[in-house]
Amino acid sequence: MDLGTLGTVMNTVKELTNELNYLGTLSNAVTVSGPDHEAQAWMDGDASHLGEFEPYDWGGADPYTLGEPVRWG
Repeated sequence: MDLGTLGTVMNTVKELTNELNYLGTLSNAVTVSGPDHEAQAWMDGDASHLGEFEPYDWGGADPYTLGEPVRWG
């Protein structure tokens, strides 16, 4: 959920309940599910050997100035 949607939901809950402390009301009404399959795979992954790899050699280039980020969607 993006912040705009969250703000709309919070304002609606505030108007319906007429409570100033509507964050508690909202948090009691929301059930958060566990991580999806991809997130669970990352959490279950074995990253204990990452220290064995050398850092990437950028060849003197600054990776932060190589170009614009790619956006999908």
